[in-house]
Amino acid sequence: MKKLILLSFLILLSCNKDDITEPELTGWQGQFNSSGYPNVIGEYSFVTKEFTGNCSDGSGGKSPAISFNLIINQEKNQLTFSQKNPQPSVGMTVLESTALDGTIDKEGKFVANQYTVVTMTGIVGNVNLHYNITGSFKPNSWTGDYKYTATFLSYNGSCTYTTSFTGDKISSSQKIEKFKKENVIFPIIF
Repeated sequence: MKKLILLSFLILLSCNKDDITEPELTGWQGQFNSSGYPNVIGEYSFVTKEFTGNCSDGSGGKSPAISFNLIINQEKNQLTFSQKNPQPSVGMTVLESTALDGTIDKEGKFVANQYTVVTMTGIVGNVNLHYNITGSFKPNSWTGDYKYTATFLSYNGSCTYTTSFTGDKISSSQKIEKFKKENVIFPIIF
């Protein structure tokens, strides 16, 4: 028996480390699509914490948390986000806007952006809005950071609001309680 153990030990020592193939570790524990990326298609709740704002003139402030559902469509690693029943933005007229879209990596991490040009009641000139969401998916949830920047072209200044978000994948039988989006300085356009 001692000879067998010694022989096994010698064989193990003689193995070249480069000959050993370790399984690739991944942060994603759910299903993958046919292109090898995490399959995240579905409807998700999007619940933020209170926003913290900082402006180029040194001012800042807080903006209330928001909550709604987003529908995520996917082709390969390309993601597109939309709302089922978007609420109109009070005091804001959208002049042009891109879709909120982005990419996901094989670990479930994602980034998405949207660019929008608006006019706002009481503000001279156009306002450029840039929305950015980064985070990671799990099979039944997602978390991350949300940031939007409003650039006031006529005033040569900008304000950036940041917060974190969490959410769950919504099954057809689930509903989430929706928070009113009142008093949000620059509501989401999606």
